[in-house]
Amino acid sequence: MPSYVLNEYCLKPFFPSASGTLKLTPVGLFLLMLFNIFLALAFASHIRCWLSDAGKTPKIEVDEQNPNLCNVCEQSKPKRSHHCSVCKVCVHRLDHHCVWVNNCVGALNQKFFILFLFYTALSSALSLVIIALTLFNAYGLKFKRIDVVGIFAVVFVLMESILFLFFTGDFLMEQLESVRENQTCVESYQFKRGVCQDPVKNFEDVFGKTFWLWLFPVKPDISVDFLEDIILEKQPNKEKKS
Repeated sequence: MPSYVLNEYCLKPFFPSASGTLKLTPVGLFLLMLFNIFLALAFASHIRCWLSDAGKTPKIEVDEQNPNLCNVCEQSKPKRSHHCSVCKVCVHRLDHHCVWVNNCVGALNQKFFILFLFYTALSSALSLVIIALTLFNAYGLKFKRIDVVGIFAVVFVLMESILFLFFTGDFLMEQLESVRENQTCVESYQFKRGVCQDPVKNFEDVFGKTFWLWLFPVKPDISVDFLEDIILEKQPNKEKKS
């Protein structure tokens, strides 16, 4: 729907050609193509995150180095794995279970989730640019007839774009911080984190070592170390009650 509204009510009528006729111009065509590329990448990332294995923990023998035991799965689990009550499995580096993608976000599909947020935020930002140009050009063109449906549709997409830009943008910043610090959302509540290493290495563990593929929803060339260690953080002192 946003793509249709931007095309019919923003790009076509408000980017006039040199002859004065109202038709899609090179500027409008470029913006339309760019918007739909971002939208397609967002959908592709969403589907990959939805259908991909988030990082289901394999069965690991109980030993002194890995004494952790999942009471639900009744099997040994790595230190950085957590049980998802929705998916009914233990997921390595489980960040959270996302209802948007109907899947967990873990070690093997966090890249797709971040790209989904990234391209959704870009699509929303570009929508605001297109609508701003629409309003700017609308004041320069003296239309005798007001399209009430078009005005309502554009205002709706404007509000939707602002909402999704701030919503996905906030989630995106949290995910990037999580990757940089090598700490999942679940671990932050438990005052735990992965071992300290170079931030670039942390991003390679999520997006892969091939940098030019980081922005594409393709499977990253990563190998998950299910036995990686974990660090316990110092918990903040609770304020004494007066």
